[in-house]
Amino acid sequence: MRARLTTTALLTAAALAAGTTAASAAGLEPVWQPAQTFSAESGAAHYANVATSPDGRVVVAWNQIAGGLRRAFARVREADGTWGEARVVSDPDSNIAVFDTNLRVAVGPDGTAVVLWLLANGTGEYAISHPNEGWTPATSATEPGEMFTGSAIASGPDGVYFLTTGSTGGGDWRSRLWRFPAGADALTLAETFDEPDTGQGDPALSFAPNGNAIASWQHYDNGNHLRYALRDPATGEWSGATTGFSDGNDISAGTAIDSAGRAVAVWNSPSSTGINAATMSADHTWSPPHTLFKNGPNTYFGQARADADGNFVVVWQEFNGGNFADEAHVTTATFDADAQAWGDPEPVASAWTGAPMLSVNRHGDMLAAVAILDGGSVKVGSAFRPSGGRWGDIDPFFGEASSVGPNGLLGSALDDNGNAAITLLRADTPTLTVAVAEGDGDAPDIDGLSVPATATTGERVAVSAGVSDTLSGVASTAWEFGDGGSASGEAASHVYAAAGTYSLRVTAIDNAGHVTTETRMIAVSDPPAPPADDGSEDDPPPVVTPPVIEARLSGRTITLNAKLTLKKGKRCSGTVRATTAFGGRSYKTTLRLSTKNGACRATGTIKLKKTPSLRTKLRITVSGAQAKTRALTTRRG
Repeated sequence: MRARLTTTALLTAAALAAGTTAASAAGLEPVWQPAQTFSAESGAAHYANVATSPDGRVVVAWNQIAGGLRRAFARVREADGTWGEARVVSDPDSNIAVFDTNLRVAVGPDGTAVVLWLLANGTGEYAISHPNEGWTPATSATEPGEMFTGSAIASGPDGVYFLTTGSTGGGDWRSRLWRFPAGADALTLAETFDEPDTGQGDPALSFAPNGNAIASWQHYDNGNHLRYALRDPATGEWSGATTGFSDGNDISAGTAIDSAGRAVAVWNSPSSTGINAATMSADHTWSPPHTLFKNGPNTYFGQARADADGNFVVVWQEFNGGNFADEAHVTTATFDADAQAWGDPEPVASAWTGAPMLSVNRHGDMLAAVAILDGGSVKVGSAFRPSGGRWGDIDPFFGEASSVGPNGLLGSALDDNGNAAITLLRADTPTLTVAVAEGDGDAPDIDGLSVPATATTGERVAVSAGVSDTLSGVASTAWEFGDGGSASGEAASHVYAAAGTYSLRVTAIDNAGHVTTETRMIAVSDPPAPPADDGSEDDPPPVVTPPVIEARLSGRTITLNAKLTLKKGKRCSGTVRATTAFGGRSYKTTLRLSTKNGACRATGTIKLKKTPSLRTKLRITVSGAQAKTRALTTRRG
């Protein structure tokens, strides 16, 4: 479900009939669970990355020394929260590159996970895992003689895409765009952007929820230029490569695009000694570069994302000199889609070490994960920004006694439910090891809610709901029946004493404190009155033996069920009279005859003036030509 604090309002009759649920509009900040260590301590890990599908299938990939070679590992958490085993996904005889930028991971909308890595010789490989399946063998992503200079990966509406820059076997340069179609086991080439005799690098790739996309890279030819191509969401076709803007030195840009087709690029440029950004309008016109921060050359890792309202959010780290504890910051700035202007930069966290990691889901909620210095130790923390809202405070949730490495924060992901995952390197183990922290930002799911639309006073009403929570688990389920009565547990029952229309509410709370509430209406009426006794009765059929009478007591109501054995050829129809005495009073009722399962039965109820105690002896007479009486002990039922 959508990650929401769902104190559900009363629904209309039409909404109730459709089974809909009302929810509030703000995302929930993840509540972090204890970090899990993934990699073995026998071989040093160097880098880890994480990605998630919209519905929460998470893949973590890292490189680690094993058997004398640096290999690519992966581990998957299915959407139901179950983690699989860690697997080596690279070729057993291959040695992958150590550089952190060369291990890419993405999960498509259908849950297909793709891990891409570069080998030490500059060539690329990949492996794929479909939901609830293992990994395909490592497959080459390069042609003979081709070498990659960079790669980027992202999930699109029709599969996972990755963008590579590099040189061909003939010495030319090109950028190529690949696609892993949903459900496929191999990639297909989507586009080739040839740039003969010019260097290329620093690719970036970004999708909007509606399928708009921008692929960009740095182009070296008499200066540095941002080259880019756009995807048409209606056709899925990509434009040719176009130059967006130039910078005298370096454009190692991160890019983002929104559903209206507007884009942003952000980069740290030595020529301006700061963080620059440029925006592209929906008609593909780029603004001049805008300096977000300028104070010395030490600004790094600018990242950009778009929220659901078309606002662009940029996060970067800056170091103003001195020491990290006093002069380092993680800073953000927002381009307002309505005002078409940049807001003033504002700090997200101070005393950082390592790069901030910014992730966004399709609702526009954002998570900034940062490594911070806190009292001499390095900790991992996060800040959350609901779509269109403001950043919350940093929550340092992991790390004591320098348990995180100096560059220990490595990746973050946020799914459409609001659940998050962060990868980090632990330094409190004999070798650097990969750990994963999961943040519960999703309220519990209430599925299969069973509440009758109508009920009768004095009748026990049974209700039930299936309640689940993927990460933190369900803490409690409570029922309010609308008449002051309450119960707990996924299944409960209640007896209404008075007729009326009641609002029945079920509330589920998970161990992160998130709440989901759903409401149903139930109409309660009194039971139908018995037929009036006018002193007469239908001509009853003669019986052969005394009737066998069953009686059940509920409150002041005795329910009778008499089995009659009729003479051969006689029809089981009409009515007979039943009488009893209790508390000094005589009670009469009319029992109606009907055939059930081949037997003639007389059924009806007797209403008493007061409630008998349990196991009260009642003598009940069923009249008729040969009817006799029997003494019965009543039971509550």
